[in-house]
Amino acid sequence: MYLSQFAKVLVITGAIAIAHCKKNTLPKSSEQVSLVIVFDTTGSMGDDLEELRTGAAYIVRNVMNKTHNPIYNYIFVPFNDPVVGPALITTDPNKLLKRLDEITVDGGGDCPEKSLSGIKIALEECLPGSFVYITFIAADSNCHVSSRTYDAISEKSNGQIYRIKSRDTNTILEGIADNLENGLQLLYIASSSTAGNHTIPLEIDKNLKDITVSVSGSSPNITISNPKNEPSNKTKNLIDLPRVKAVKVPSPEPGVWTVDASSTSAHSVKISGVSNVGFHFGFALRKPDSINETQPRPIRDKENILCIEPTDSDAISNISTIRLYSESGPDPFELVLPVVRDDGSNQIYCAHFKPPSGLFKIEVKGKDSSGNNFTRILPTGVESSDEMRPHNLGDTLQYVELNPNESTELECKIIGNPEPARRWFRNGEEIPGVTKEILKITFESYKLVEYKCIGSNRLGDATATFKINYSEPPEVIDHLLVSKNNSVIIRLKGDSLSLNCPTKGKPSPTLKWKKDGKLIKSDDETTELTEEFKTFSIKSVKDNDSSVYECISENRAGSVSLRYQVKVEEAPRFSRHTRKTEFDSKLGIYREKIRIKIGKLLKLECQIVGKPTPDINWFSVNQSYSETLIPIPDAKGFQVAVVTTNNTGFDCIGNNTHGTVEKHFQIFPKYPPKLKNDSDTVIYVKPKKNFTLDCTTRLFDPVTTVNWFKNGRNIVIEGVKYVTSDDGYILTVVNVSPDMDPGNYACILENDVGSTKKYFNIKNEILTQWTSWSPWSRCNCSRNIHFRVRYCRYKSGGLTAPQHRRYCTGDAIQTQLCSC
Repeated sequence: MYLSQFAKVLVITGAIAIAHCKKNTLPKSSEQVSLVIVFDTTGSMGDDLEELRTGAAYIVRNVMNKTHNPIYNYIFVPFNDPVVGPALITTDPNKLLKRLDEITVDGGGDCPEKSLSGIKIALEECLPGSFVYITFIAADSNCHVSSRTYDAISEKSNGQIYRIKSRDTNTILEGIADNLENGLQLLYIASSSTAGNHTIPLEIDKNLKDITVSVSGSSPNITISNPKNEPSNKTKNLIDLPRVKAVKVPSPEPGVWTVDASSTSAHSVKISGVSNVGFHFGFALRKPDSINETQPRPIRDKENILCIEPTDSDAISNISTIRLYSESGPDPFELVLPVVRDDGSNQIYCAHFKPPSGLFKIEVKGKDSSGNNFTRILPTGVESSDEMRPHNLGDTLQYVELNPNESTELECKIIGNPEPARRWFRNGEEIPGVTKEILKITFESYKLVEYKCIGSNRLGDATATFKINYSEPPEVIDHLLVSKNNSVIIRLKGDSLSLNCPTKGKPSPTLKWKKDGKLIKSDDETTELTEEFKTFSIKSVKDNDSSVYECISENRAGSVSLRYQVKVEEAPRFSRHTRKTEFDSKLGIYREKIRIKIGKLLKLECQIVGKPTPDINWFSVNQSYSETLIPIPDAKGFQVAVVTTNNTGFDCIGNNTHGTVEKHFQIFPKYPPKLKNDSDTVIYVKPKKNFTLDCTTRLFDPVTTVNWFKNGRNIVIEGVKYVTSDDGYILTVVNVSPDMDPGNYACILENDVGSTKKYFNIKNEILTQWTSWSPWSRCNCSRNIHFRVRYCRYKSGGLTAPQHRRYCTGDAIQTQLCSC
């Protein structure tokens, strides 16, 4: 991006996505890039420096708050006349801000030629795909470095020139900060030397997270419509100045959008978007095996192959066409290339072509995995080269393992223009007459042999080195594991165990595991060996897994071992022999209820086990008014003998380094059995009916015994005539016989504290029946009514009611109407 204006002019140039920088040091994340600022420190830039400090601080805060920070390092290059630099290169944003605070401005008044030197230094230090911004006073027409120079830089880097006032620098930088994202890609770019309007159909695919439209020129205007041809309600203003406007649309739905952009002066329009799919590209003179075997520029006047590789092949369905084009310069052109997917890889798309003269850009079209069309313009303009320094497409250093009776071919993948002349060397001595790309060798011995291929042309040379049967003794890759060798690893019983043995060596070492000196076989069902024995694991460790484990890594050059002392331990728990208890989930403890006579000696048992062996401590606690635990002196171990007192309970607590368990013994005083109703009872029974005798107690006690008696003799409960309830407290006599079953019954209840009894006097019920009705009485003429009666007669024959009898059912007198 570059900015300029009439009168005093501030110029900011940003070359977004430099494709190939000279530095090879890459960040841990391939998506991270450099943020580059090239700044003019001449005297008239004082106000701009203050704006730059504020804007840079905003950018730093913005990117540091992102989930995925797009910036790996910061590069700041100041330039003046005649001094350029020194350059600051740092991964610490605070050092950038500190450097900006230290910068002062002086001198100036002449042409900004040194800006190109500053840009050159920045590009030599930045990472591929970086954000580059250049700030300086615009030059007048007498300067050697004119605005056309910066137009050319912007054109080649797919940048954009902004012409602004000094006070607008911070506004621009804040707008830039909102658009610094991983995966920023170009969707459309155009410039015009006159005023005008652009109506741009924009194909949005599902991989685009947002789009940004910017216009640089007088009175810029932007309108964005969604696929329904409705103005988008998602639009967010990033920059809104008299000569610069930028808007952003987050999360656009797939489809064809429409962008209308206009300006009343010469202007440029740029559309970019953030996508989770990028595209690597490169050129080759022969079919490459991978994108790494390509060059950044094609060779002029030769048949070249352009190859493109998506960063996520699953996110796109295909690349259908590649368009090479140039819309500026003396010879605009367009060339559409058919694309062929490499059969050996689903990721590389290649097209044969002869490169045009001059600068050209690359546009890629295709469909995403959902069938939506996509368009991308690759990061930079490309220009072909007449010559190419020798370059090794393969690895510079390769290790080859050969065994007896084996042979192999060494391939010298060095290319260049003119074609490099190749020479082969064995152990430093040139092999006479061997100049071909392929060298066939056979096994000689396990002793190291080194072959070297050197390809040279007039621009330089490149080297490929092959080490045959190179040996390095195994070594542990993870230095932390080396420092912890022979360390103790503790696992709880039932946990998983995973031991690693990350080693390297040449040739690749073989690994084996031992347990207490005995080899662990790969078919052992209780263990698992994965990744060529690099990881040993047990899904659920047991007591017998406590052992010394050793990984041995060896090759012909030597061996190395890693030892692990594994101890399987266990949190405290109650053993299987412990009496069943009730777990109180609310308090997180176990309870056991005990009924016993107060004052008796009680032996309590708390079988708590674990590794290390738990410490067991005993406590007493008042159950009525306090939860305070009072230690019982000298009470340790599984058992304790205590004398019970009223309202006192007992606790045992076992703990080791892995946890604590607690059990509470709740003491209930034990008394002699007490009946719910202890009064002696007389019961009258009827023939052939059942009667029940109840001796239930107020409090159930499983150790209480119940015995039943009739007329002083023990009743045998045979389950036919005499039936009891499950607990024995209720006796039922079935099918009463008037002659046999009446009598004196008793129940005797007894426990280890005492006993109680209850008596039942069973008698036959006296039967009754009605006499015949008497004749109707004479009619009472005053009431017109008369009556008749009957009497309840007892089986004894008398009319006098016995002391215990059953009354006759029904009426003793009847009335009815009559007339005189």
